[in-house]
Amino acid sequence: MDTILKLQAFLLQHLTVAEALILGLIVDGLIMIFAVSLLLFLVRTRLRIAHLLGLITRERYQESLQKKLHSIGERRNPKRVKKQRWVLAAYGAFILLVILGMGFSIGWQSEGAIKSWQEGTIGPLDARINRLSVNFLKRKDIRDMCIGLVKGEDASSLCLSQGPSSDAFRLDDTTIFEIGSVTKTFTYAAMVRVLDKHNLELDSTIEPFVPQTVLAKNPGLGQITWKQLATHTSGLSNLPYSVTDRALLRGTMRAILAEHLLDNPYEYLRQDHVFEYLASAALDENSPEQFHYSNLGAGLLGFLLSEMEGESFQELIENNVLSPLNMTSTTAGVAVDSDRAIAGYAQYRRFGPIVMTAQVAPWIFPNVMAGAGGITAPLGDMVLYLKSRMELYKELSFQNPEHTVSLGDGDNAKINLGWFVAP
Repeated sequence: MDTILKLQAFLLQHLTVAEALILGLIVDGLIMIFAVSLLLFLVRTRLRIAHLLGLITRERYQESLQKKLHSIGERRNPKRVKKQRWVLAAYGAFILLVILGMGFSIGWQSEGAIKSWQEGTIGPLDARINRLSVNFLKRKDIRDMCIGLVKGEDASSLCLSQGPSSDAFRLDDTTIFEIGSVTKTFTYAAMVRVLDKHNLELDSTIEPFVPQTVLAKNPGLGQITWKQLATHTSGLSNLPYSVTDRALLRGTMRAILAEHLLDNPYEYLRQDHVFEYLASAALDENSPEQFHYSNLGAGLLGFLLSEMEGESFQELIENNVLSPLNMTSTTAGVAVDSDRAIAGYAQYRRFGPIVMTAQVAPWIFPNVMAGAGGITAPLGDMVLYLKSRMELYKELSFQNPEHTVSLGDGDNAKINLGWFVAP
């Protein structure tokens, strides 16, 4: 049992649901072929041994063998054999259709050299960072990666790609990536400025800014504080999924399916869906002390701040974070129209020269969820952002223990207004 649990944990850690499904189909087919082959082998072996030991005559051996093989379906007529081959071919075609239907493609890339681009230096650490980055790229099966490093006044940029040499796209600090959950730190940065502008405390509640139609059905939602949204202690679930509310079921199932099949779940989490969910969302009673990661909480925070300012999430981030730092190539919550935007891959696997990929369209976030992950940015802008955050984090307000919550993982890791702090 322990071995099975360990195998299950390994598969969940290293495979997506889509990959696990494909692997399961392949294994099922192989098991069926193996089971039939093993059964035939055992029948032949048992009768052969009996014949060699003189327990049955040769005629009896031949007669019994034919009967046994006939009883388990191995008939020698050509029509039967042809039908079995068609069944195997159909099963193989079904697996191939599943792979292609999920967006996977299989290619051949004989060269294994990693293309790299580097600018700037942080001294003796450069060589070590290069080595660690290459090893990480290979171990994690990442196709394209850019890293920015800041140490004091020094900065270094490094980009690596496992793409084929024929790929003309140049990876550098102007390449635009979807930055995912790093978006949350921008949302929290905007929060500090907006709350200060409106003379609101971090510990004040969001009640005055939540739509009354939602509060009327779920008054407890209004007691959540800004700090709780920023430290993932609001008690809200990770995503607005519900399988018990019939009004939410369709959107929930489509989002869950998209999430597991390497697509964008946020496409189905529109404002009416999110508000319908919030109107009946049960909150964790221990939320002030308990960390529970919540994309929903970050999305709600970005939305409430946008509504407070009377602007879109893009404008909120532009006015409070991007413009002050001169981050001219970063966008929030909108589609990127640039030839410097890199192609996204939901999955990239290399097996020697065989490359299995699942390329996906850019993720577009509705305004109500954009605060959780809707920003795209190039490395050059992110280095500017990192420098400013490192300076800002030295201020006492960011070191205040009241703004810090333990992750409860036993490693003394904490979260401070959206930033995870290692011990």
